[in-house]
Amino acid sequence: MTFYTSPSTPVAPEPSTPKPVSLNNRPIVKLLAYVVAWFIVSTSLALAAYAAISVGDVGGTCASGNTAYAIQTQCPQLAVDFLPWVIFTGLIGVALAVVLAGGIGVQLRVWAWPALFIGGGVLFLLAGGAVGWICGILFLVMGLVPLVLELKASVQRVFLGSFNIFGQQFKESPKAQPSFSSRKMPNPPDAIKPGIGDWAIAYLGFLVPAIAGLYLATAWVAALGGV
Repeated sequence: MTFYTSPSTPVAPEPSTPKPVSLNNRPIVKLLAYVVAWFIVSTSLALAAYAAISVGDVGGTCASGNTAYAIQTQCPQLAVDFLPWVIFTGLIGVALAVVLAGGIGVQLRVWAWPALFIGGGVLFLLAGGAVGWICGILFLVMGLVPLVLELKASVQRVFLGSFNIFGQQFKESPKAQPSFSSRKMPNPPDAIKPGIGDWAIAYLGFLVPAIAGLYLATAWVAALGGV
């Protein structure tokens, strides 16, 4: 038995509706988020460091506030002013970078943890004593391990990020692997080689706000008589 099907007339496809550009896909939003996030985190970490040093200057332990017990060592004013909230502003900065910056530049999701714990470890070691050395070594290990794992996955990703401000993924070393900072497989077919502009955005967008944050924190502490 023979069946015959007449050819159907092809229907011209309707033009697809352009996809709306979400807020966090706009290059200017990514760049602003990147800069502001590093400024917030830099300021927060610097203030936390100044507060921690002030606590170390009074022996490393202190207390403050209303309590039924006699306080032997009052906390320095810097610790009272900054320690209750700088960790939260630091987390806000990291969240801003993760949600809006889109994996560009020197990524806070990679560096925030090592910066906090390596910096804390150095402060503990400088304080000295058995407790200082134990806590210092522990903090250094906690900060270095995730950083080493990221470096092992991709050195370029640690210092440049995974994407440019237009959302294009960078071409990496053939040995690059997915990591916490980028779960996507490296080197898709449309990956691009990073250019000088990508490196400039990464480092100017990091260094300028980081230095500005450190300057603001130092000036703030000096205004309170702490430097």
